[in-house]
Amino acid sequence: MEHKTGHPTNLLTCELENMKTDGTTASEVRDFLHPFLQQVCVYPDTTIEMVLNPLRDLNELYSGMLDKEVNLLKQKLGVTNNCLSASLFAFVMDGKNGNVIFSKIHDYQEGKSKPKDLAMPVRAAMDAGVIRRPTYGEYVAAGQFAKISKTSFENYVNPDKKPYTDAAYNEMVIDFSHIV
Repeated sequence: MEHKTGHPTNLLTCELENMKTDGTTASEVRDFLHPFLQQVCVYPDTTIEMVLNPLRDLNELYSGMLDKEVNLLKQKLGVTNNCLSASLFAFVMDGKNGNVIFSKIHDYQEGKSKPKDLAMPVRAAMDAGVIRRPTYGEYVAAGQFAKISKTSFENYVNPDKKPYTDAAYNEMVIDFSHIV
């Protein structure tokens, strides 16, 4: 398939190109891209490059609201073996699930502002056994998660403390434990 500019393209890039002018919101773009990003490891670099170009344009249009998605694709292009950067997923127990785990943590943080709520999905993933306790530096270096102070983060992910006991937290742990 060729786009009118002569560059190779695919259905995904055509759709992203159309989104630039049809009034699609940043969150709709994110929802549309979610299945692709979860499976990004199976795509060749050429496909990712094709998607990255219109995505960068959309990110500019939405003043950086799609930074996470752009960075995820850039990271994939920069990494050749097993699709994952060892340092990026340093605290993930099974690296091949890193993208799924990170997306899920990010999704659970969406719309939250209290430090306790922001740290909850990280702690749930720890308690589900899919990640080890990340250092604050590793959390920040992942570049995809909500900002939280070092003190709050370290308090809420401390395995010696039990800040979460409600049903919502228990459901989150179960959700993470299904990632295998």
